[in-house]
Amino acid sequence: MTQAYCLSMTPGNIKAGFLRTGIHPINPNVFTDASFELSRTCQTDGTPDEAWTDVASRFFKEGPFLASSVKVLRTGTVDTGAGCHVTTEAVMAVLEQRAAAKRAEEARKLQLAKDREEGKEQRALAREGRMAGAAARVAVHLAASEAAEERSLRSLVTGRQRRQATARSMAARSAVAKIRGGGCAS
Repeated sequence: MTQAYCLSMTPGNIKAGFLRTGIHPINPNVFTDASFELSRTCQTDGTPDEAWTDVASRFFKEGPFLASSVKVLRTGTVDTGAGCHVTTEAVMAVLEQRAAAKRAEEARKLQLAKDREEGKEQRALAREGRMAGAAARVAVHLAASEAAEERSLRSLVTGRQRRQATARSMAARSAVAKIRGGGCAS
């Protein structure tokens, strides 16, 4: 008992107890009319059997409603809270709903993983397309650059050939120089 007491009396549990009951911080809306429904006075003719029937019908007729407050602990046990009496069917329905929700969440995560993989593949294909486009642009640019260089070299060669064709030979230049210099060539 002492060990269980020491383990359960933590500051978090103590604060949670005050919080859940609305004591601190003050919260008068913690309990709804449905919370007090079970303790309402019943209108009977005074016989104990009829009073019990009324209480039992309120407990078990509203069992599925109360089952929505069921907490399934990690250990697999069910915590219905103080004063909540629910039917086995209601608890099983809540457990089945939670199992279905868990399966749906797992399916959603699986679909997200598939979508991520498809996205990766699409991005890889797009990247390959961009790289191929860039390679094609580089090839076009390189071909244009080579063509421009070839035109430039042709124009240089053509210019040189024109200059050579119009240039005088060395002998002709020497003869002109002799004439201008008065007969002496140096």
